[in-house]
Amino acid sequence: YIHGVISGYSDGTFRPGNAVTRAQVTKMLVLASNWDLQFPDNPDFSDVGPGDWAYGFVEAAYLRGIVSGYSDGTFRPGSAVNRAQFAKMLTLSLQQRARSGSNRVAPARPPTLMH
Repeated sequence: YIHGVISGYSDGTFRPGNAVTRAQVTKMLVLASNWDLQFPDNPDFSDVGPGDWAYGFVEAAYLRGIVSGYSDGTFRPGSAVNRAQFAKMLTLSLQQRARSGSNRVAPARPPTLMH
């Protein structure tokens, strides 16, 4: 939370019991790696387009080889990520950061004091 990688939902809840989606994991990895979002004119996946909240995150991760889609050209951003997919995405993300020499996590935000 302090690094801005995980923030919860717009209604102020965190929902730790919910499954994490492929789009959500992709967003966390891109933010943690401090990569610039990518917005190509032509989407790489048929189900994640410029109007989707996850578009810049998915395209940034795809550009770096962190995520791939399915044989039908979809990414399936709303599908729950399984353990194997998460392990692969995390490993590739860490390898990418090591190759680039960036072991830094996104800058920390100052903590908010609760009253």
